[in-house]
Amino acid sequence: MAELIAHGASFENRWRRRLPNNSAVILGRACHGFTVPWDNQISRQHATLHFDGERLSVRKIPSAGNPIFFRGTETQEFTLEHGDHFVIGETTFNFTVNQAMATVDVPNPIQQKTFSTQFLKQVRYRDAERRMNVLTRLPDVITSAANEEDLLAKMVNTLLAGISSASTIGVVKFLAEEDKTEVVHWDRRSIGGGDFEASQRLIRQSIEGGETVLHFWDKTAGQNAGGADRQSQYTFDMSNDWAFACPLDASQDGALPAAADRWVIYVTGRNKLQTSDSPSVRPIPQVPLSSSEADLEGDIKFCELIASVLCRLLQLRTFQKLESSLRPFFSPAVTSAFANKDPDAVLKPRQCRVSVLFCDLRGFSKTSEALSDDLLKLLSIVSQSLGVMTRVILDQGGVIGDFHGDAAMGFWGWPIDQPDAAFRAVTAAIEIQNQIKHMAAEGSHEVFKMGIGIGTGEAVAGRIGTDDQVKVTAFGPVVNVASRLEGMTQQLGCSILIDQATAMALPSDSPFTPRPLGEIQPFAMERSVKVFHIAEGNKEDGSSDAAELEQVKLAVEAFGAGNWDAAKAHLQSVRDEDPTKRLLLKTMWELVTPPENFRGLIPMTRK
Repeated sequence: MAELIAHGASFENRWRRRLPNNSAVILGRACHGFTVPWDNQISRQHATLHFDGERLSVRKIPSAGNPIFFRGTETQEFTLEHGDHFVIGETTFNFTVNQAMATVDVPNPIQQKTFSTQFLKQVRYRDAERRMNVLTRLPDVITSAANEEDLLAKMVNTLLAGISSASTIGVVKFLAEEDKTEVVHWDRRSIGGGDFEASQRLIRQSIEGGETVLHFWDKTAGQNAGGADRQSQYTFDMSNDWAFACPLDASQDGALPAAADRWVIYVTGRNKLQTSDSPSVRPIPQVPLSSSEADLEGDIKFCELIASVLCRLLQLRTFQKLESSLRPFFSPAVTSAFANKDPDAVLKPRQCRVSVLFCDLRGFSKTSEALSDDLLKLLSIVSQSLGVMTRVILDQGGVIGDFHGDAAMGFWGWPIDQPDAAFRAVTAAIEIQNQIKHMAAEGSHEVFKMGIGIGTGEAVAGRIGTDDQVKVTAFGPVVNVASRLEGMTQQLGCSILIDQATAMALPSDSPFTPRPLGEIQPFAMERSVKVFHIAEGNKEDGSSDAAELEQVKLAVEAFGAGNWDAAKAHLQSVRDEDPTKRLLLKTMWELVTPPENFRGLIPMTRK
């Protein structure tokens, strides 16, 4: 792992940044790359950095004011090997290649102690004034962090300033699903020092116990137990003799769900903890700390305080990232359900049962021609209509799946399960219809009518594309069915068409009454669909007269059975404007008699 380390005139003016491979990075006082805000001698954009996998190339940007010194000489362009450095103003930049890992190749500790939150509340700082000075800078640290990487770097610097005995501090993430650890960021007090190796055992003990755990190693134990060969079996960095791991949620009372990735602050250093009669390498659980070791109690208390702040900040940033990713597509109620979850995991495509709604502006092409000389008015009408669709879908807890010019797609049942998905979809359809009618009554929407199709069934829903061009949608036959139903609304003289799965999913006490149209084969589709429409009738909620509905159902059954005389008899008591009556009578009039092997299927001859 190649890194650039910047350190200015004071200790808090420093950072460690990982260099991306084969990618240019801008270095400057105020830029979108590696920022050095503390040094006024560095221009806003001062140099371009490029790491090729082995060496770091640096090129001064022509507009930069002050010189860059490499090996004591002012240089415009140069290449650094591992261990080289360059200087701009009062800041030195070191190029280093180190590994950061959590390893199992660690000797057993000779001492171990855990620290509960209740115990640490009783600990008094021996150098409270110094730590308070560090904490007073914390608000500036938080507000000045440009991103998560910058935040972690600044918080690690804060910890190094507050824990004087620490030589190295790292932020480690335990990936629950992959059962492995990852060092997210680390830094050490000195510029050199080699790789950073953390004890995987210590990290796991801290995570599993939910408390800070301290390990103390005896560097002379290998010789005491049989010579240098015993110690040489370990690759672990034994220049330090103690380390503690503090879980970020140690004092959060279960702030993170059990299955979530866990974060740990790992602190290691040297202290006057070594005793001449230390036992050989073997674990001794819960050995009391000596008086000199008690200095670490204040360090651990300070670390837990910073860990608590960092935990909340990471949760907030995760929620903000999630909200930013989901805001264009999801309602606030759906978004809030994922406050502590990774946006990538939330948006990952999966198979689920959904209700899909397609809503289209009827007569858009014709109206576009009529308003070709007043495109702003056309845009205003379309924008208002799409705004109604979007707002209502989100209000009903749905997801905005896609826009197709003058049409919108929404769906329910993902990313959270919604047993009432069909009811929500039909409710949205009725509300969209009512709001469009209201706009027309006010004279602001006198041009368009709506066609809405709803289908319910299995689909794969999730995010496709990249972070720069994201699209949340659903795939599957049910999506095609909903789209075809929307397309048939004008042919069948209905505003809202739904399939049988949607009709059956509506609760018995639903205010919406699905009225059967028959079994229809959409144009260019092999499968047929039992289609229902939500009757407008004389009521705005879409309910209808029970006696008339019963006659419609009997007529559809008789028609499907080929008993067309009975179907016509049932339809006599049904209103002439009823879509089912019009469709069945038209079909029977055109065919005269039921065709051979008639199954009640009504084919659509166009989209």
